[in-house]
Amino acid sequence: MNRWTSYESPNTSDWLAVDFGGKKQVGRVLLHVFSDGGGVREPKSYVVEGRTGSEWKAVPGQTNDPAKPTGSMINTATFPPVSTSKIRVVFTHIGEGKSRSGVTEIEVWEK
Repeated sequence: MNRWTSYESPNTSDWLAVDFGGKKQVGRVLLHVFSDGGGVREPKSYVVEGRTGSEWKAVPGQTNDPAKPTGSMINTATFPPVSTSKIRVVFTHIGEGKSRSGVTEIEVWEK
């Protein structure tokens, strides 16, 4: 029953960040997207960002599979490896009713 959700968030998008405590090479993020079919659903879209100095920037060359996020399965973002101390995933909520995004696990890999 472990999971992160933005259930009841008033925002149209929310994010989840991972702090590595130092620079790491990152080239793939696996999101285990949670969907209960009601208040927590797959996002409309998502983007992986890396921390550059004091700014968050979308990692370049990102490809998401599947292209349209799908609930209750692994959604994978791949990109040419970047060196960063933090990553975050910005979720744009599906917007049907008050449904918000959620994940049960996030995996971050070099390749």
